[in-house]
Amino acid sequence: MNKISSLILLILATFSSSIAQISISQKDMFKVGMDLMMYFDTTTNTLNFGNLGSGQSWDFSMVSNDMSLNYSIMNPSSVPGSSYFPTATAAIENFATNVEFYENTANELIYLGTLVAFLDTQIYYHNYNFLEYPATLGSKHSAVGDGNLSLTFFSGIDPDGAGPHPVVDSIGFYTRELYESHFDAEGNLITPVGEYEVLRQSYKMTYVDSLYMYAAGSWQPASNALINISMFPAVESDTTYGFSWLANDAGLPVFTVNYDPFNGNSLLSAQWSSFLPTGISSSEVIPNVSAYPNPVFDELFIENNDSETLYFSLMNTAGSTVISGEVAQRNSIDLSYLEKGLYFLHLEKDGVTEVRKVLKM
Repeated sequence: MNKISSLILLILATFSSSIAQISISQKDMFKVGMDLMMYFDTTTNTLNFGNLGSGQSWDFSMVSNDMSLNYSIMNPSSVPGSSYFPTATAAIENFATNVEFYENTANELIYLGTLVAFLDTQIYYHNYNFLEYPATLGSKHSAVGDGNLSLTFFSGIDPDGAGPHPVVDSIGFYTRELYESHFDAEGNLITPVGEYEVLRQSYKMTYVDSLYMYAAGSWQPASNALINISMFPAVESDTTYGFSWLANDAGLPVFTVNYDPFNGNSLLSAQWSSFLPTGISSSEVIPNVSAYPNPVFDELFIENNDSETLYFSLMNTAGSTVISGEVAQRNSIDLSYLEKGLYFLHLEKDGVTEVRKVLKM
C-alpha cells in the first residue's frame, strides 16, 4: 500500500470515529421526577420529514404552538389506580383526564395501559412494547398489544324487547394493536424550544376494535340486535402513521408527528417537549400574598399584605427570567408583550421561597 492510500485510510478512519452513533437506552426515557412542557400544533399542514440514514437535518422551528401542557413523569405508587398495573415504573398524567402507565426495563419500554376518567373510571389495557433497547440507527421491532376498554351502558337494556336475547349491562371494545417500528435516520433537529442530536423512529400502529357486550354474567361478542341499536360496527380497523425524534436524557420524545401517507404526507398533528426549570415545585407557602388573575391576559397583580418586602421574578419554561422586582403592597405587572404559555412566578419573603405556575393567555 502506498503512502497516499495509507493517508486516505487514516483520514477516513479518523473522520468515521468522530461521528458517534446515537443510542437510546433505558436511562434516556421515562425518568421519574422529570417535569416537562409539552407543546401541540394542530394547524400546520406540512413538514419536510427528510431522508433516511445518518447525517440528516430537520428544522421544525416554524411550527405553531396552539396549546401547551405540563407533563410530570411520576412514581406510579403515588398515583391512584396503580394497583391495576403492578409492574409499572412510571406514570404520566395526560390532559388531566387520564393517566398512562409504563414499565421501563433495561431491555424494553412497555406501554401497560391507561386509567380513563370519562363518566366513570375505566381501565384500558395496552400491553405492548413500543421501544427496545438499545435503539440505534437500523433497529427494527414489532409488537402486538391486546387491550380492552369497557364503557358503562344503561343497565337492564333488552335490545330486542321481550324474548330470548339477554339483557345487556355494558358494552365494550376489545382492541388488538399491531405496532411496527424502524429507527431509520439520525442527525440534528431544531424545535421551537431547542436543538438536539436525535434518532428518528418511524412507526405504524394498526388498531382492530371488536364490539363486545356484557350479558348473562360474561363478556361476549355483540349480537346483531345490539350492533343495529348501538350503530357501532362489529369490527373496525384504523391505522396511524408517525415519526418520533428521540434524544439522550430527554425523558420523552423531543418531537412527534402523525401524518397521512395517502394525502401527500399531510400533517395531522405535531407535539414537542422541553425541560422545565428545576425547583418549580415548592412545599413552602408564603402567607398574606396573592397573585391574580390566573390565567392572565395583560396585567398580573401581586399583593403583599404585611410589612415584609416581597421579591418576585417571572421565569419562562426555558428557565430565563423575563421580569423581576419587589412588591411593597400591590404591584401591577404588564405581561401583554409576553408570548402565550406557562410561566413560573418565584416569590421570596423573609427567607421563604414559593413558586407558582402562571398561565399567560
